[in-house]
Amino acid sequence: MSLDELRSVLDDALSRGKVYIHVDPSIDGVDLPPPLMQRERVPLVIAWQAPHIDLQLGEQGIAATLRFSGNPYRCVVPWPALLAVISDHPVAQRQQPPLQVMEGGSENNAKVPRERPHLKLVDD
Repeated sequence: MSLDELRSVLDDALSRGKVYIHVDPSIDGVDLPPPLMQRERVPLVIAWQAPHIDLQLGEQGIAATLRFSGNPYRCVVPWPALLAVISDHPVAQRQQPPLQVMEGGSENNAKVPRERPHLKLVDD
């Protein structure tokens, strides 16, 4: 997926509400609160309408002022550090890969396939 496509998908998801992103803090240029920098993966919640977030989708990546334990911190996430984009809201049909999620474990408890959850995975 190209940078323009990634920004478009993220912008579309954000236009529908809050979005969860997963970040690899080991990538150069990531700036998160120090305790989070030691993790393998960091989930963050971003939204256009969140107060005082000053969310920006720029050429180099995402920047947003998020709160951790009530304290604001200006987070910077370069595009290569973005591992996943997860939205609770429907996205345009053309952006959904043709996958189906199945539930169940045993034949007695198997369920009928349900509609695929609305998420978008982003490759490194």
